[in-house]
Amino acid sequence: MLRINKLYSMPESFEPVSFYSGINLILGEKDDTSNKTNGVGKTLLIEFINFCLLKEFKSSRVSKIPHSDFSKDILICLDFNIGDINIISQRSIGKHNEPTLIINGKTIEFSGVDDALSHLSNLTFKNSKVFLHPSFRTMLGPLIRDERSEFKSIVECFDTKLHIPADYTPHLYLLGIDISPYKEAKILQREIDDLSTTKNKIKKDIEFLTGSKISSAKAEVNDLKSKVEHIKKAMDALDSDSSYEMIKDEVAELESSLEELRNKRTILKLELSRINSLVGDVYINDEEVIEVYNKFKVGLGDAIKKELDDVISFKKKIDHFQHTLLNTR
Repeated sequence: MLRINKLYSMPESFEPVSFYSGINLILGEKDDTSNKTNGVGKTLLIEFINFCLLKEFKSSRVSKIPHSDFSKDILICLDFNIGDINIISQRSIGKHNEPTLIINGKTIEFSGVDDALSHLSNLTFKNSKVFLHPSFRTMLGPLIRDERSEFKSIVECFDTKLHIPADYTPHLYLLGIDISPYKEAKILQREIDDLSTTKNKIKKDIEFLTGSKISSAKAEVNDLKSKVEHIKKAMDALDSDSSYEMIKDEVAELESSLEELRNKRTILKLELSRINSLVGDVYINDEEVIEVYNKFKVGLGDAIKKELDDVISFKKKIDHFQHTLLNTR
């Protein structure tokens, strides 16, 4: 059982509020100039309590208080009991992610809200006879309803604009009903929702890429199946036709001839590349022959027997043979 004893601040920035056994009512003050009760901090009081019970900071109205009106270093403190355990929760706006819990006089500082919530959950459900139980904040949902929930539903405790799905976990737990099947059903429902989302995305992508509706896809598939079946029957009929064997043999012969022609073409290409290497200005002119002849004649003297005219005549015969070879190829 959770019981609230006192809400206060350190240093004192608002009048401490004490709570007693039974029903505690917070009433607005009557204003003769209006039919409405003026603001005395009823909503903010509840927000301070929720803030100390580790409500998410960004969804809390405490986060919207101007620092000029309420210093971010002020500690908001809530004295409460979980069973016979006394707890003082201290939390400031400036360090809203670093709450402090004083449990039966022992101070524990946390570096994260999740760790503090886990600790409070362990204290809340330590005597629970069932293994699976709701979280600490989940249990507070029905107990501290958001005023923007419009009080239309018992299970929908949050701002209707947030569209938070209804959670029956705390109600089932308070009624002593095992929440395990419900948790499993929620997991399955989440997986189904994810698959539905993926399916819809794939459907949209297919329709965008193909330009066709999914509804007409089945008809197109059936048409393609019919065409495939028709082609298959035609191929089966061709296999059983006697003329198919003749055509098949002719195709084999043509493929063999093509292979021979390919080999011949390769050989001819190789010979052509060799011939091309001879094409160009590769002949020695007469002046070069005379120059070489004179050098050897000076060095060897009578050892050279042939006349220059004979050398040039022999060189011309080689040139003629080379041209003849190229023209023949």
